[in-house]
Amino acid sequence: MKYTTIFIAIIFLLSGCLPELYNEQITSFPDIDLNTEIYFQSITNFAHNYGVSQIGFYRSKIDNTETKHLISSNFEIPDLIRHSKIPRIVGSYSKSGNHVSTYGGKPLDVKFKNESAFAIYNIESARKIFIANSKIPIAEYPYEEYQLPWSKKEEAFFVFSKNQIKKITVDQQEYIIFEGEEIRNFAVSNNDSLILVQENQHIFVYNILTMEKKPILSNDKSIRVSTYVRGMSWTPGNRNLAFASNSWLYVHNIPSGNTTRFTTREPIFYSLWISGSEIIFVTGRYPANKYVTSNAEYFKINKLNISTGEITLLYKNMSGQPFSIKPQLSPSKDFIIFSSGKLQSSFVMVLLSVDGNRIKYLWDGSYPQWISN
Repeated sequence: MKYTTIFIAIIFLLSGCLPELYNEQITSFPDIDLNTEIYFQSITNFAHNYGVSQIGFYRSKIDNTETKHLISSNFEIPDLIRHSKIPRIVGSYSKSGNHVSTYGGKPLDVKFKNESAFAIYNIESARKIFIANSKIPIAEYPYEEYQLPWSKKEEAFFVFSKNQIKKITVDQQEYIIFEGEEIRNFAVSNNDSLILVQENQHIFVYNILTMEKKPILSNDKSIRVSTYVRGMSWTPGNRNLAFASNSWLYVHNIPSGNTTRFTTREPIFYSLWISGSEIIFVTGRYPANKYVTSNAEYFKINKLNISTGEITLLYKNMSGQPFSIKPQLSPSKDFIIFSSGKLQSSFVMVLLSVDGNRIKYLWDGSYPQWISN
């Protein structure tokens, strides 16, 4: 198999909160972006006296004229403290936007290490319909944030537990789609037919239909990755996939079997394909203590052209939370949307053109996602 290593030196801007990257404000949008709703969330109440916090889920549009409250989810602070050694749970939405998963309290079964409970809500009825247990990927930092992965094909989500990966529909039908040993992380393709799986320090692609396992190779040898593999993502057509191990970003082409490795010399936490040849990824450093802020902790949103190896810095924020920054692509594919904020402060949602030249700050909120109903 062809294997290429590309070393890329990036010049970092170390002063100021935001580099002078932008030429203008975003003033106009394609109709498809204007008419597609943005779902987002925020902590609406934090009551120290009662030890209860509340997450509110909302939807709106870019002009913020039709904001609607969807549901609120309560959780007890002691529950979070008791499970502080696992990643924090934040909401994620189904393909249709009719369901949301969020923190579900104490696990139903605590026999399995690093498991957490997820509450599944029906947004239309504003009711919790059931609780699902899932293992959480091993995290290098105790404050990483995890969202339950939903199918891009139907109203279903994916969990892994007891060395199995399962697909669970919102009407509570369960299907085992993979069985293995020491599963540490995974990502299902956009058509639910392939799974990128990390098993111990090995990574491979599993075909659900044929039950065939194909290791991702380097010179005919399986790639050995670190304990912490992040940034797993698939292109819409499932031809390419990406994943990150420490500061290495791997891009694998399914038809040819070729793998290319890029480095940014910084930890990579997330990746998002914007086309078959361009991928956005987030790098950053995080304080050992979440209550400490300094200019040593920051995140950057970068764009990589996999054909040329060129990396473009799109956005940089000092004293940020890299695990919270998960850009989402607009329906037009002209913009990305994400939430930005400093530690111990509120988040604001940011709209940025994919070339990094135009920007617009929206309103307070976090984890935004476009949903086409």
